[in-house]
Amino acid sequence: MMRFLVCLLIFLGCIQSASAQDAFLYFNQIRHYVGLIPLERDERLEKAALLHCKYMDQTGELSHKEKPGKPFFSGKTPDQRAVQAGLHCRYVAENLTFNQKNEHDAINDLLATVYHRFSLLSPNLDIAGFAHYGRFYGLMLANSYLDSLCYVYKTNPDLISFIYVSVCDLYQKKIPLLDFLNALERVQQKNASIIVYPYPGESEVPLAFSEEDPSPVPRCFVGGYPISVEFNPYYHPLLPTNVVIKLRDSRGRVVPAHLLTAANDPHHKLNLYQYALLPKKVLRPSEKYWVELRYREGGARHKQKWSFQTVSFHSMIILNGQKTVYVPSPAEFYVMIEPKNCRDTVFNNLHLRYSTDVFKVDYVGSLFLKVRIKGKKGQFAQINVENGYSLRIIVLGE
Repeated sequence: MMRFLVCLLIFLGCIQSASAQDAFLYFNQIRHYVGLIPLERDERLEKAALLHCKYMDQTGELSHKEKPGKPFFSGKTPDQRAVQAGLHCRYVAENLTFNQKNEHDAINDLLATVYHRFSLLSPNLDIAGFAHYGRFYGLMLANSYLDSLCYVYKTNPDLISFIYVSVCDLYQKKIPLLDFLNALERVQQKNASIIVYPYPGESEVPLAFSEEDPSPVPRCFVGGYPISVEFNPYYHPLLPTNVVIKLRDSRGRVVPAHLLTAANDPHHKLNLYQYALLPKKVLRPSEKYWVELRYREGGARHKQKWSFQTVSFHSMIILNGQKTVYVPSPAEFYVMIEPKNCRDTVFNNLHLRYSTDVFKVDYVGSLFLKVRIKGKKGQFAQINVENGYSLRIIVLGE
């Protein structure tokens, strides 16, 4: 029996390792297109991420904080958990999501946000650990040069505090500010001058912004997929100014959008090099969009332009009340559910009724459903939303 348990534990460990490896391959491919170096897997960050996923699985709560005494507690904050797992540096970034179908969807969900995306695509970070347990996914990132610096640096009681920073495992261990900046620059110089997302030429781009906590937008905001721009400080020693970002559709029309900057960020998370354009409406499927970036630097004007293509939904139904549609068999289509107001959580308690042979409904992001149906003429299926909306689907026949 004991031998069986040991084999089972080894098997589960292999599943976690394979899952993490798959996530890394997928995410590093995205980073390559963005112009970032591949992240290297770090077992300590992986351990910290896994323990926190287990903690969240026990509590059922998605949170960056932990409470002592709870099962799998490993530190109150992400930096404490990373140090507990063996990292020598507290300069870490933690990204969390849940209820995703797989690792790819977890990463895509995080990239559909603003704050989490900037964390994932930071030009300062080069090592990471990915974990998945139960419904929860975690990705923790850090800087390998800072980790090494904190490992070798000795505590000096005669430090002048204003020229040192405290980012090491021991709070009393401080490193010179210039050494800290040099560690960041050693990663920055390997990455692109400007990190933009969606990246130029990207296809199958999602249509909508994904909810995140804290949220950079009002609670009732239902908008399009964010466009993010980050200037790499290593290549932009003179802070870019007069930054303007515009989004145009395939007809050249400007898409109404809100530009989020360090100056108007409600949670003060963006730095002076980061900008996010938030379209005020969900993007259209199968559409080519163009992004225009203009800025001034050192007295000179600069301009960049690139395009991306949104996801190809062959058929999409917008649900904002009671609706009946007629479809052939088999059929596959998407449903976008428009929230009624700020308090409307459209995906809480969907109720399904059907007489068809096949009726499958999958979540796609925070506003969309993917529907597959197959049946005989006259058979039906119905989706009832908690807010009173309903969609009745009647089969026309094969």
